[in-house]
Amino acid sequence: MRRSEENPDALTFRAALRQLPVLEANGRRLAQIDAITGLEKSLGEDRARALIQMATGAGKTFTAVAQTYRLLKHAKARRVLFLVDRNNLGRQAYDEFRKFTTPDDGRKLSDIYNVDRLGAAGLQDTSSVTICTIQKMYSLLRGEALAEDEQADEAADSEAYEDTYATDQPIDVSYNPDVPIESFDLIIVDECHRSIYGLWRGVLEYFDAHLVGLTATPTLQTLGFFGRNLVSEYTYPQAVADGVNVDFDVVRMRTDLRENGGAKQEPGGHVAGAGLAPRGPGPAFASVSAACVSRRRAWRASSCPGGGPYRWSGRLARLDGPVRRWRGRGGVRAAPPGRRRCTGPPP
Repeated sequence: MRRSEENPDALTFRAALRQLPVLEANGRRLAQIDAITGLEKSLGEDRARALIQMATGAGKTFTAVAQTYRLLKHAKARRVLFLVDRNNLGRQAYDEFRKFTTPDDGRKLSDIYNVDRLGAAGLQDTSSVTICTIQKMYSLLRGEALAEDEQADEAADSEAYEDTYATDQPIDVSYNPDVPIESFDLIIVDECHRSIYGLWRGVLEYFDAHLVGLTATPTLQTLGFFGRNLVSEYTYPQAVADGVNVDFDVVRMRTDLRENGGAKQEPGGHVAGAGLAPRGPGPAFASVSAACVSRRRAWRASSCPGGGPYRWSGRLARLDGPVRRWRGRGGVRAAPPGRRRCTGPPP
């Protein structure tokens, strides 16, 4: 509306959303093209909320950055807010925005538009993209002073894992004249399935802006919050079939520690009394201290005390004993020559 008042011939933001140019591929994956196309269709229909489901590792943040650039350039969006719930995710998003190369003239997005992380100075009039945690935005709306302290941010990240998204009473966010409800034209919520409950829901509903959620694992509550407006769905099996993500196998194990519920901590950090027995036919591991087994996803590396990292299809293990065998996609195999072994005491 401000733009129309300043220039009566200019389109409003919502009117410009209905006249966005056709998206060109420019090397994007089909899933990213579908997500941007579906979202722009939803925005053109003036639907207040939209949800993008995309498997982890398939490029959710890149898709959001590409969409933001199109809205800044073609729809003349005044400011876009990218909300995260962890400071490390905010740093990653900030790097993604700054290194994004625009497809039309080859310049970096940060050379054309100001990309800022919310700091002690609050919202900046010159910012085209603001990146912050939803916790920090909540503090800003409450009128609390914001600090630019990396150590404090790291501590906040640790506490965030202990926060509950459920509250006994609904949380209201009062109007703050320093942060008008029209401060943003679009709000992108990363990992939105963690941010729409309890305390943080009031932050999302404070602003008069289109809400776009990004998640790999939408729950029924997530779908309900976004009005079941799922504009794009790219699941993990699809990502595996396209070669974007890797497949995995599940190795099930039964340990004395889990069955009997007890273990003895010996000097040197070794855990005794934790034998290992396979579940199902065929040995899964041999000579492995099961008390130190930590299940992780296949693409996350984990190092053992004496070297590592050790990988196999489906799970990773942190071990304090020598690894002699493991189950891979081709069955049980011996460790390949030259692979470093853990040097901790055997079980």
